[in-house]
Amino acid sequence: HLLYIKSSSLSVRSKMSLNSIVVPPLKDHTATVFFLHGSGDTAQGVKMWMDGVWGNTVAFDHIKLVYPSAPMRSYSLYNGQHSTVWFDRIDFTPNVQEHKQSVI
Repeated sequence: HLLYIKSSSLSVRSKMSLNSIVVPPLKDHTATVFFLHGSGDTAQGVKMWMDGVWGNTVAFDHIKLVYPSAPMRSYSLYNGQHSTVWFDRIDFTPNVQEHKQSVI
């Protein structure tokens, strides 16, 4: 499984090198679901949240679960400090334009 991410500011190609957590299916693999965390969180954080909501470790018979972590990058909402984010934001309001150049 190769994860290929490319943007003008970041290019990564590796075998799940973004500190991913992979939960294999309990039986035959027929599907994969990716859970992407929110700004500043990590794969570990979203998996812990999912397991807490579920009541135990989330696992399915035929579905592989992948929890990738976003790379550390400059984040405008944190005054340019680095955080684990999938893209940059210039504001945190519903009507702000997306910063498409930074989307991975």
